[in-house]
Order: sequence, then C-alpha cells, then structure tokens
Amino acid sequence: MAWFNIDDRFHYHGKVRTTSLAAIGLWTVGGTYSAQYLTDGWIPEWFPETQRRSPDDNISALVAELVTVHLWEPVKRGGWQMHDYPDWNRTKAMIAEEKERQAQRKAAARARTQKQLEDARKITRTRKPTAPRN
Repeated sequence: MAWFNIDDRFHYHGKVRTTSLAAIGLWTVGGTYSAQYLTDGWIPEWFPETQRRSPDDNISALVAELVTVHLWEPVKRGGWQMHDYPDWNRTKAMIAEEKERQAQRKAAARARTQKQLEDARKITRTRKPTAPRN
C-alpha cells in the first residue's frame, strides 16, 4: 500500500499560506490519487473535475491557483506534476523494489518453514518406538 506524505510544516510554507483551502484540498486529493495509482505525482487532466463537490466550484480557478504558486506544474503529456513529489513520497519504482524484497523475504521464510517440517518428519520416521515406563 502506498501513502501520500505531507510534511508536518506544510501549513507554514509560504506557498501554502497564500493558497486557498479549497485549492489545498484539491492538491491533497490529487496527492492521494497519485499515491494510490503510483503516478509519481502526475495528475491527469480529467482528475480535478472529478473532485467537484458543488456546481459552484470553480475547478479551473483552483487548478490555476495551484499552478500559480507552483504546487502543480503543467506537463507536455497533459495534466500536472506535483512539485517535488519524489522528494517527499516513494516513487513507483521504490514501491516495486520494496514489494520484490518483501516477496523474496516471504519466499525465504516459507522455504525455511518447509525445511523444518521436512526435518521434523525425518526425525519422527527414524525414531524407534520405546516401551512405556511404569
């Protein structure tokens, strides 16, 4: 599972202090989208509109606000890139590497358990029955 990290000093950063709470909300849900779908901070063009809560929401103004303060940066392929995303969050490659390490660790643990079971069976088979003591 991926997580979207926000610095605990985020509230005090100059970019944030000059940005509306609605725009910060869009930035935050954009970050969680990116973390969930492992886009490395890329926000697709269609995404902001899906976050509309009311017909009065001016989504394009919120996006423009995020671009103006450089929290989102427009990209050629369309959409936006969250500024400095990989500085604060794990990338898709980092998460894939971690999953691979976990899979190898689990496979090694299963192999150790299997060997212990096999060894226990061998010991049980080679034991000679003993007479009960009275």
